[in-house]
Amino acid sequence: MVFLFFSVGSAYSQTQKLSLSKKNITVTVDGSKLRGIVAYKSDQNVWYLAIKDIAKIYNGAFEWKPISSIVTMIINNKKIDFSPNDKTVLFGRSPKEMRVSSKLVGNNVYIPMEILTGAAFSNFALVDSLWDPQKLTLTLIHRPNITSIKYYTRPEETRVEIMLNQKLPFSVSRDNDAINVRINRGKVAPTQILASNGALASIVSENTGKTATIKINLEQTPTSIKATESATLPERITIIIAHAQKLSLQNLKNDKNNSENIEQLENISVAPIEAGIDNSDLNQVPVESFDVQTLPDESFSIVDDVSTFKDIAQAVTGKKNKDAKIIVIDAGHGGTDPGAIGPRGTKEKDITLEIAYELKKLFDKNPDYIPVLTRKDDVFIPLAQRTQIANDRKANLFISIHCNANINRKVGGFEIFFLAERATDAEALATENLENSSIELEGKPTPQLANIQKMLWSMMQNEFLNESSELSSFIDAVAKGKLKIPNRGVKQAGFYVLRGAAMPAVLIETAFI
Repeated sequence: MVFLFFSVGSAYSQTQKLSLSKKNITVTVDGSKLRGIVAYKSDQNVWYLAIKDIAKIYNGAFEWKPISSIVTMIINNKKIDFSPNDKTVLFGRSPKEMRVSSKLVGNNVYIPMEILTGAAFSNFALVDSLWDPQKLTLTLIHRPNITSIKYYTRPEETRVEIMLNQKLPFSVSRDNDAINVRINRGKVAPTQILASNGALASIVSENTGKTATIKINLEQTPTSIKATESATLPERITIIIAHAQKLSLQNLKNDKNNSENIEQLENISVAPIEAGIDNSDLNQVPVESFDVQTLPDESFSIVDDVSTFKDIAQAVTGKKNKDAKIIVIDAGHGGTDPGAIGPRGTKEKDITLEIAYELKKLFDKNPDYIPVLTRKDDVFIPLAQRTQIANDRKANLFISIHCNANINRKVGGFEIFFLAERATDAEALATENLENSSIELEGKPTPQLANIQKMLWSMMQNEFLNESSELSSFIDAVAKGKLKIPNRGVKQAGFYVLRGAAMPAVLIETAFI
């Protein structure tokens, strides 16, 4: 995610007299080169990176708070606060004094390279950064956020525990004689743990791109598999495998990597399932389970929300069906982008978020749907990132919620849009321009946005265009019978937020603000 800003309106809104010369630099992230990054050098020989480039490099997010004059950097769901011209940086709740402060020049914030390469930032963001000003290279190596993998095998079951130092989204699938745990944004030290105890053959961990994969190779077909995440610290993912054939204690004794206390089991005539696992296991939240015999070789998604586990945890504890459809609900605007503003100061971004939460509540009550919000609070998310969230989750529907605006106070009603190259009429074009204005906050188009632009017409030639049209008609038919405001019908326009969605996608203008 990348949050950008365009208006500061504070004591720092005046451009500082800071002379910056810029140089193209080479950035390498875990061995992969990142292009298009520029570093800035001051006349005091201090190197800086622009906030938008830091977002790209560290896969982070930023938000400008003009009232308090604070820039908040969000990396791995952890916050770092900077105040331009202030050498104190707040890492979570811990203040650290830096040698050089960040700078506000015009409407851009520049962070000194020494903050990014310092120990405080590295320990907080779990990434080591090395800057070489002579070679103009910045090298990033992410530290493992998967700290250990252990398994506990008893005669009746095996528990594989994956310890984390932060919450991470994950999914689990079964592939023939193996269970694959894929952890998004995870990094693990590649290793192989041998078992050969009658239940497990081995556990192999590796990294592929931004995903860590833990492959649990099986020696027998289990009767069921269950995945849980911890509700209390320490963070961990536990995979519980029920054995089809009970193992002998003698076989388990020969397994040197088994973390279960075999000697203790020998002295227990009837051992409870939880024996051998510490008490914090009782605080784990069940995420998903399935019967292997009824679902052979079928993948199932466990957690798909990159920002938080709350949605999925609520969904599964609400007994969602295994074939539940994923609905991505996009609250338009947010953060530095207020959207349309009413005559009394009401902001579109606040209304759309309230509507999104109300819509989510409806889907939460239905076991056939899993709702996912693109944003859960007042933050700015680039338009391309919103549909990417839906694509990453393999969503079945994408719904973007907005409020319309017009200088004529007599204009009112709701309308539903789906994607087109050109707007259907002048009013649709005006709405398109209004909603697409958020793109100005994102600076120059990113490579991701450029790729999405190229995908547009190939996407429109497939089934999703017709399905988006059908979805719009369904919503229109139901809404006009329940709402007392005018129905302005179904229209088409070239909304950036809908481009690139690999599923039926609609934008709803709920009313005029």
